[in-house]
Amino acid sequence: MALTGVVLIQNNRDTRAMQAKLNEIIVALDNARNEVVGLEHASHAEITAEIEKIEQNAALSNKGETSKEKLSR
Repeated sequence: MALTGVVLIQNNRDTRAMQAKLNEIIVALDNARNEVVGLEHASHAEITAEIEKIEQNAALSNKGETSKEKLSR
């Protein structure tokens, strides 16, 4: 039981550290939307909606639409 607790604590620490690193990258990129920083604290519905937006933007990117055109929607 104690080993399971240690593994879960370490996993949580690793996940939080990775999230902080990803947030730093998002903030540093000019074309990234800072609205996704902290998304892990949103509700399931908000996360799902954001994933759908990201997938739509990716599909538009494949069609050659610019980032500014996508973000203005």
